[in-house]
Amino acid sequence: MGNIPKIKISPNIDKIFILTGENIFKKKSTKLLIKSSFFRKDIKIYKKKNFLPDILELNKIVKEIKSYKPDLLVAIGGGGVIDYLKIANSVIHLTNIKDIFFLKKNRFKKYKKLIVIPTTAGSGAEVTPGVVLYKNKIKYNFTDKNLIPDKFYLFPELIMGTKRELKSSALFDSFSQSIESLISFKSNKISQKNSLFSIRIILNNYKVFLDKNNYEVTKKMQIAANYSGKSISLTSTGAPHALSYYLSSNFGLYHGNSVIAYLPIVLEYNIRNINILDKTKKKKFSYRLRILRKVFSVKSNLQIVKKIKSMIKYSKINIKLKKKFLDEKKQKKSIKIERLKNNPVPIDYRQVKLFNKNLFL
Repeated sequence: MGNIPKIKISPNIDKIFILTGENIFKKKSTKLLIKSSFFRKDIKIYKKKNFLPDILELNKIVKEIKSYKPDLLVAIGGGGVIDYLKIANSVIHLTNIKDIFFLKKNRFKKYKKLIVIPTTAGSGAEVTPGVVLYKNKIKYNFTDKNLIPDKFYLFPELIMGTKRELKSSALFDSFSQSIESLISFKSNKISQKNSLFSIRIILNNYKVFLDKNNYEVTKKMQIAANYSGKSISLTSTGAPHALSYYLSSNFGLYHGNSVIAYLPIVLEYNIRNINILDKTKKKKFSYRLRILRKVFSVKSNLQIVKKIKSMIKYSKINIKLKKKFLDEKKQKKSIKIERLKNNPVPIDYRQVKLFNKNLFL
């Protein structure tokens, strides 16, 4: 752990605002990184409290930054930590940050340079122009070039030792992102290449990643997450992500585990209903399934779904939920229709209710 690379900080930088998480900050590797990289610098550390990035805590973070007046911002954490600082760094100019829900122009303006250090192998948030923010347990997505971090570092040491459930969430997030991006009609040769690269790494390494603290495998999974982030930057995510946020905010599931709950269900729905697509879309989707079969090393489309289910089983996560706690009104309100439109075969809420039958017991 003492060999964690040191981040080079300009001599002109004196004050550094660091956003991290309570659990991440407790890790010896995190403390060593901060000590070696920001030695003799004036630093202020804010540890996020909320499980999901929320508008109320964001307001507190913005006030802390305004009061401290840093020269540089650094996020050390998972997707929630990174999203918090990406958006905080871009709304300092607003008198009331709640204006981001109403303004169409000039919502985001970069305040200072932002360095991101992911502590999961999941979201790829270090390269995406998007963030997620919750208000009253309803998820909102924002996308803007000003939200893209200026620099990122990938340190496997910060991930090694993470509990299995978090590792599962991370790998399933990047895995789902890559598949959703690949099958989207918005995908192109570049995004497809990024997605396939990410999927291939995950399929070849997820068992060792979950079972052991292997440096090289952890590094590969970080790279896979990074490439999944690059792919969704071009296409956005799809239906599994659109449906997942209700589970995260109401059932306490980690984000990636919420997404993977819907991925095999949605993918199977697409496969079984390919014939309702028009000729052009059917051809495009068939091509995407063909390259997906190749990377999964299977002969049929439904074998892809079977392999995903076997990965979920191997991870040992529990994603079977009790039907009596399902609030359909809340769920319907939480779904962003734009993301559902990124699915090859059209989905409406009547279909979502059918999906629920496979998930809620």
